[in-house]
Order: sequence, then C-alpha cells, then structure tokens
Amino acid sequence: MIGPCAAADPPAQTVTLDFTFKLTDPNYAPLANAPVRVVFGSEKDWQSPGAGRKIVTDAKGEARFSAPLSLERRMKKKPTNFASSLVSSAQPVEFVRVGAEMEYASFRWLYAIDVYRFPDGDSMLDGFDIYTADDKGAFTRKAKHEPKGGGWLMADLNGMALTTPGYDPYEFMLAPDPSDKSGKRWRLNVSFKRYPAPVMR
Repeated sequence: MIGPCAAADPPAQTVTLDFTFKLTDPNYAPLANAPVRVVFGSEKDWQSPGAGRKIVTDAKGEARFSAPLSLERRMKKKPTNFASSLVSSAQPVEFVRVGAEMEYASFRWLYAIDVYRFPDGDSMLDGFDIYTADDKGAFTRKAKHEPKGGGWLMADLNGMALTTPGYDPYEFMLAPDPSDKSGKRWRLNVSFKRYPAPVMR
C-alpha cells in the first residue's frame, strides 16, 4: 500500500471525475449484470464495507458515473531503461487509487489499483492489491502474492493458494476532459477481466 503524500508532493485538487468501469471474461467478452462496489482511496474509510457506490454492468459490461474526487498529486519517476533511470528525476503526477469490490469463488474481495498520469499524458498502473474482510467486515486483510509461481494467498481460503486472484486489471486511463477548459473535470477508465472460479478438489 502506498502511504500518505510526502511533504514534497504538490497539494491535491478537487475535480469532477467521469468514471467508466468495464468487466470482461479472459477473452474480453463483456460480462453483464455484475454487481460491483466502487470506492476511491481518497474517500474517508475507503476500506469500510459501506464506502463508495454500487454499480451494475450493462450489456457491454460497462457502468458509468460522475462524482467529486480529491485528485492527489505526487512526485514519481517514470519507468525507463536502466541507463536512463540513473539520471532521470521524479515528475509531478496525478494519482488515483480505485477499488472494486467483486465476487469470486463465493467470496467478495476488494481489488485496489493505483493509477498515475504523467505530464506527457501517459497513464501507468503501479500497485495492485487485494483485500479480504476482517471480523468487522472492513477490507483490511491484504492478500499475499508469493513469487515464482506460489500464487495468491487470501485469508478467506485458509492456506489454499490461487493461481490467479480472480480478476486482473488490463486497461486504465486517467486524463483531463479535453472539452473542459477549467481543468476541473477528469476521466478515469478502468477495465478488469474475470477468470473462471477455481475447481475445488
């Protein structure tokens, strides 16, 4: 999890965010009528089960809404090759953490991604965490991803590892609305694909 903004980070700004969520299967066919709860990391108590808003995907596997958002600004280095990284410096970027509570294998887990936008317009995903619910229902138990094929370990599964975490983000875009000259309206598009439920043996 990424911590609070450092002292050197520029201040956040409040914008209107036009959010588009898309859900597909592994072959990118849309998944309709999927209930999802969307929450942003800048919201108070974003890991609580009542935070955010509930949406349902349409026939195209999409759902949209607009909402006020505190758009954070941070300093971050853009990934480059090794030689360039030695001389590159951090750039001011816009940052959004967005979480989607979705059902997988009869459990509901919170899938959180961190999206950055660089001054040149590139969007980057750097951070993908999954949380299971604690005894009070808040999504605070962070799943562990074991390297080298160890899989994903969720507290709900009592030691059983999953090859995939159920959902993977595959498209994302954070950008200002080009039609809004004030710079106070932004767009965030996020797409996830859902894998078949594991076969329990």
